[in-house]
Formats: sequence, C-alpha cells, structure tokens
Amino acid sequence: MFYQEEEENIVKKFEGFKNNSLKNNRVILTKFLNLREQELLEYIIGKNSGLYLYFSNISGFDEYKRAIISPFELECDFKIKLLKLNYSNKFNDLNHRHILGTIMGLQIERNMIGDILVSHEGNIYIISSEEMADFIKNNLISIDHLVVTLSEEKKLEGNFTPRYDAKKHFVNSLRVDLIISEGFNISRNSSLEEIKAGNLKINQRKELNPVKNVSEGDIISLKGYGRMKVISVGGTSKSGKIIVELGKLK
Repeated sequence: MFYQEEEENIVKKFEGFKNNSLKNNRVILTKFLNLREQELLEYIIGKNSGLYLYFSNISGFDEYKRAIISPFELECDFKIKLLKLNYSNKFNDLNHRHILGTIMGLQIERNMIGDILVSHEGNIYIISSEEMADFIKNNLISIDHLVVTLSEEKKLEGNFTPRYDAKKHFVNSLRVDLIISEGFNISRNSSLEEIKAGNLKINQRKELNPVKNVSEGDIISLKGYGRMKVISVGGTSKSGKIIVELGKLK
C-alpha cells in the first residue's frame, strides 16, 4: 500500500478531488500541502489520468504548496498573497519558530499558510492564502514582544536559498536510527526510543522503521530536536565508512 493507515482520510479526499475534476470538468484549488501530501496527490492523480496537476512555488524552494487540479491546461492563479514582516531588529531577531508559533496562536489552520521565508539578508515573508491574508495583517501585531506590521508585496527581495548548518559524518550505514543519532547528537538507544514513539518523520511522513535507509535530499524531522537535510551521500573513508553530509535547518 502506498500510504499509511493514518493517511487514509487524506487519500480519500484527494481521490474525491480527482473524481470531481474528471466527472464535472472542474478546476480544483487545494489548501497548502506539505511534502508528503504533495507526494500522495501526485501519486493519486497519476500521469495518464487526463488531468493536469500544478503546484505553486514562490521561492523555488517552497515546502508548502497549493495545488491546482484541472481537466485542461491553464494559466494558474493559486490565490496566494505575499506578506512582508516589518519590525525593528535593532535589539532582537525573529526566527521561524517564533513567527509560526504566533500565527498558530491566532487559531489559523496550518494549511492556510505556506512557507515562512527568511532571506540571507534578513527579509522575512509569510506566504498566505488569499482568503487568510487580511486576517493575518489585522491580527499579527506582535511576535516575541516585538511590534510588527505586515505589508503586501508583489515579489520577494533577497537570497532565499535554504540555509543549513552542515557537517560531514562517517557512518557504518544509512539506517535512519544511526543517521539521527549522528545528526542530532543523541545515543542510539535514544534514537530508537524516539522512532518507536512515533516522533520521526522523513519528508513529513511518519517513519517507524529504524532500519530504513535515508537518501540524498531527504528532510528528516525529530520532534523536540528539529529538522535536518541529507545534503549529500558519497565516498567512503579509509576505514570503509560512508561519508554523509547532514545539514541542520537554521
């Protein structure tokens, strides 16, 4: 089976989108989807269904995207607003966790906003659904005790390539329990306990198999420890260990 038991409701919803678009000749616009949901939607729509599938991608590196399912080719309007966060950073810098936590505190569903983008130059943008943008602008007035305002922009300004605190590791295998032990600097026993507790996700899909091999490009998240990316896998050390470059997302 291509999906896990807890994903059944998502799969049924996506199958409903597919059938609705095919039978009623309708264009379907989804809410923001995470990486795993995008993967499931691509699988369900398929290559030979007669449908076109489009994903938004504001920065070129978006993780959360809206999708359009259409029975015909079209120029896409994903109904997205780009909100720039303005504040005085003289005394403090805001980070992704602070911003997302405050937005969620406004009782906004996660699938109504996309990525929070922080440029190398310090510019911060929130990708919002069109229907939620005004609410966010009117209610997001402070973050971590800092007064903030939001302005609607037409385009991004700055360099938005993902930033990682990268480090090379030498491992015996690409088993995920070993990788998270190395990357998050925890013991093997702790990594096994975290996996057993259901706290591990690979590309936003829950993973309970500690011996699953990771691949280059995988995004690994461990509840309470953060996220990291498998930047590269290649080469061996003199002792025969695999060289893996892991990057913690800043």
